[in-house]
Amino acid sequence: MKNAKSRKIKIILILMTGLIAFLVVTFLIFKDNLANLFLNKNELYIREQIETVSDITSHHISVKDIRMYHTTDADKLTDEQVATATNVLYLITNDDLQIHIDDSTHCYEYFTDNGFGSPQNDHRYYAMSEVYYFSGTRSLFDKYNLTNTANADYEIHTFETDKTDSLERSRDIYLQMDYKEITDFSLWKIKLFS
Repeated sequence: MKNAKSRKIKIILILMTGLIAFLVVTFLIFKDNLANLFLNKNELYIREQIETVSDITSHHISVKDIRMYHTTDADKLTDEQVATATNVLYLITNDDLQIHIDDSTHCYEYFTDNGFGSPQNDHRYYAMSEVYYFSGTRSLFDKYNLTNTANADYEIHTFETDKTDSLERSRDIYLQMDYKEITDFSLWKIKLFS
């Protein structure tokens, strides 16, 4: 009787272990699809930027803090209308590498007078810019392969510093410049799907 009970317990434990292993493997296989399902647009954007930084550094990035700011601006000039959307993202890794990402999109619409007193939309022009700033010590730059930043795919700048307070200072600076702080993201969900 005792032998039969212990055999049932072993079978249940083996089945539970197999089920957990199956769920973990399934999660890893379908992680990107699940991320699109469970993450909001800001979390997807941050996840994409973390993947880009991982590509730049050839090193997995583990983030401990995030700040994100956004602004839009529209100007009407004489013969063109300009709209700009800017995202500023600050990431701090677990070992205090500071990453500042400026992501801007500019849209220009050019108008000409069609002779009837109403403007005619000639064409639109879009310009996108992503600039990556890395701040940290020389040993962090060596660890993340940032000593040679001649990467043609990205605009990269490095600043050697021992200070780790840029995240705290950034909030005041960007809020004074009428940026909106974006807070509807979850760090643990971003870490889970990164």
